[in-house]
Amino acid sequence: VSSSLNYSIWPNSLPLGIQWNDCNGATFKPSSGSRVNNDEAREINIVFQNILQHIKDTNLTIGIVTPYSQQQRQIQQIITATTPTNILEKHDVKILTAHKFQGSEKDIMIFSVVLSSKGNGNSDRWYNANPQILNVALSRAKYLLWIVGDKQFCLQREGILKKIAENYELIKKE
Repeated sequence: VSSSLNYSIWPNSLPLGIQWNDCNGATFKPSSGSRVNNDEAREINIVFQNILQHIKDTNLTIGIVTPYSQQQRQIQQIITATTPTNILEKHDVKILTAHKFQGSEKDIMIFSVVLSSKGNGNSDRWYNANPQILNVALSRAKYLLWIVGDKQFCLQREGILKKIAENYELIKKE
C-alpha cells in the first residue's frame, strides 16, 4: 500500500488492507459464454452494500472486478437493481472484467473469484494462463481489497489461486 494515501479520509469502521468473504456457491459454465457463480454475485452485493454504509459520508471510489464477463454482467444487474444511480456515480463505481481494469485505480476493490468446488465450471486454466491480468486487477486497490470466493477451493488448486489464498492467510496471521 502506497504511503501517499490520506488515511484521514478513511472511515474507522472499515478495515484496511485485505479481507476475504468465504462463499461456497456453485460455478456454472454454459455451453456458450463464460462462467458465472450466482451465489457469489449475491455475496458481492452484500459486501458492496455493507461498504457503502461505511463510506456514505466520503467520496471514496469502488471497483468490482472478476475474470469472467458473465459474472461481471450478473454483478452489474444485481448492483444496479439495488443501488440508486446517484450513489453509484458519487463513488465512481466500476464493475469490470480483469482485462478492462488495467490502468485504473480505486480506493476499494472487490474481487469475485467465481470458481468453486461446486458446479461444472471450475477449471482455473484462465487464472494460470493470465496471472499478469489478475495481478493488475488485484493491485488496483488503494486502501482495501475485498475478495469474495471459495477459499478452500483456492487453497486446493495448484497455481495462482492457491498463491492468492495462501498469501491472504499469511497476511491475516501477521
